[in-house]
Amino acid sequence: MVGIGPKSAKTLLQTFGGLDEIYAQLDAVPEKLYAKLTARREYALISRQVAMLKQDQDLQLQGNLKTLRYAGQAVQRPPDA
Repeated sequence: MVGIGPKSAKTLLQTFGGLDEIYAQLDAVPEKLYAKLTARREYALISRQVAMLKQDQDLQLQGNLKTLRYAGQAVQRPPDA
């Protein structure tokens, strides 16, 4: 998520357990992260869905993973809050 780095994200996940738990206990989140999380809540929830692979289908990749590139349209990020 824009504005929340790996260290802060790791701390949030270790403290609360997951994205749903973070949003369920948002009042307990540090103030600087609270503003970022509330401003980008929808983006965070959609990003999680996009990142999840369907578990009911086999994923078969051929070739070198370093050569794989997304050939679709670029996704617009939300503006910084």
